[in-house]
Amino acid sequence: MGGHLLNEGPTFDSLTYGIMLEGRFRSHGRLENLENAILNYEKAIKYAEPSHYACRSKFYQRLEDALTLHHERAVKFPLNNQTNAPAHHYKLGDVLLERFERFGELEDLDSAISNLQKSVDLTPEGHPDKKRFRNRLRYGMEKKAHIEGERIEEERIETEYIKMELIEKELTEKKRIKKEHIEKERIEKARIEKARIERERIERERTEKERIERERTEKECAEREHTEKGRIGKAVTRPENGRPVKKQFRSRFGYGFGKKTRIEKAGPIRA
Repeated sequence: MGGHLLNEGPTFDSLTYGIMLEGRFRSHGRLENLENAILNYEKAIKYAEPSHYACRSKFYQRLEDALTLHHERAVKFPLNNQTNAPAHHYKLGDVLLERFERFGELEDLDSAISNLQKSVDLTPEGHPDKKRFRNRLRYGMEKKAHIEGERIEEERIETEYIKMELIEKELTEKKRIKKEHIEKERIEKARIEKARIERERIERERTEKERIERERTEKECAEREHTEKGRIGKAVTRPENGRPVKKQFRSRFGYGFGKKTRIEKAGPIRA
């Protein structure tokens, strides 16, 4: 900040006068001195050049300390029973409202509306300051309504965003479940198909073994039958003692028949 702002001009005058008034308040406890100090701090901020950030920051700190002191004083010693209470509440509400517009603290706005409401309530109807108090209170309440409206809109947007996220998550979860279900069905179908192919293979092997066993059995039976027929045929046609079997049968038959004839001619055997 330029040197001229520290040593001369409205910025320096307002700051110096505000510090002096705050000192008087701390010494004598007169609330008017503190309120006027607050007003001079505001003037110092108003007259300071926007580019002088360091000095403006110090001025704001002075103003904030004075407002805090004023608020503590008002809480400790309520002004409702004093004749100048409406003006004190109005000044405090006005300063808090301006500080809210600078720093955006909702606590300042709520305190400003509360003090401005008290200034209106404590001012009798027909008083020349009543309209000014009401206008300032209306302005503060409009600010509050605007902020509340923005807050509600932000909450609505946030709610819609959360809802969309939930819907997206739900759709993603449904897709995942459907994909898993399709994959399980594919695996189950593949398992069933594999089992069917395995059963058919086993059935083919069993059928082939039965065919081979049947063919082997039939072949063995045919071989045994052929062997038996050959053995019987050889037994009928095979010569015995060098003579054909048929001639042997005839010879034995002739022998028996001749012996029977001789016995019949000889008659019964005598004892």
